[in-house]
Amino acid sequence: MRRLLFAWISLPLLWPQLSLDLKPEALFRLHWGSTGNLGTAGLSLQASTTAARFTLQGKGAVWVDLEPQADLLEGYLDARLEPYRVVVGKWARYGNPEDLTPFGPEGAWGVYGSYALAEPVGHLSLEAAYLWGGRVYLGGRSGGFSAGAFLGGSGFTPRLGLEGVYGGLYWQGDRGVFGHGRWAVSPQDALEGSFWWNPGRKLLLGLAYSYADGVRLGLDASFQPLGAYRVWLEVWGR
Repeated sequence: MRRLLFAWISLPLLWPQLSLDLKPEALFRLHWGSTGNLGTAGLSLQASTTAARFTLQGKGAVWVDLEPQADLLEGYLDARLEPYRVVVGKWARYGNPEDLTPFGPEGAWGVYGSYALAEPVGHLSLEAAYLWGGRVYLGGRSGGFSAGAFLGGSGFTPRLGLEGVYGGLYWQGDRGVFGHGRWAVSPQDALEGSFWWNPGRKLLLGLAYSYADGVRLGLDASFQPLGAYRVWLEVWGR
């Protein structure tokens, strides 16, 4: 379905090795639940251009639910200068459930860097980031496992993560445990799940079925701090 509505648009620029890729998205969402009925409609556009080892990428969105909203979700320059990698701008690297929007996670402004260690260590990289507001992240990553901590702001906040082909599982000191998963049941259909558990503060569960990569039907339930539920239907054009 999505391929019939929109597709990647690639435009050659001044040089053969430089191109501009555009990915538009449209969303219409309805949900019903214990807190009332609501609809959401919006558009987003992701754009990226690559030249040699440098990529400039951004994603912006506008949508209407309770009120009109517009945001730059990501916008950054990515320089891959092996064994170093430097990203400058707004990037969704160390997000949590509070960063989610109808069109995906919203990043944080900062300067991000990593250094890939040489053999025989292999597949291990050291990471450091300075985030807007004075927070610093220090950590490491090996394969799908990451470990580190935020310093400054609210103090020392450790973070662990495990990512794979089926999703991701994370723990962050001030946010608790959260994760998401996606399991394909056919080439275009998938079962999706998510949760967020911060003992004594949050307990949220979500389940969804994605059909033809363009229609999603889901159920969200909140047990803490308040008991609530909602059933929702999304139609995407990509």
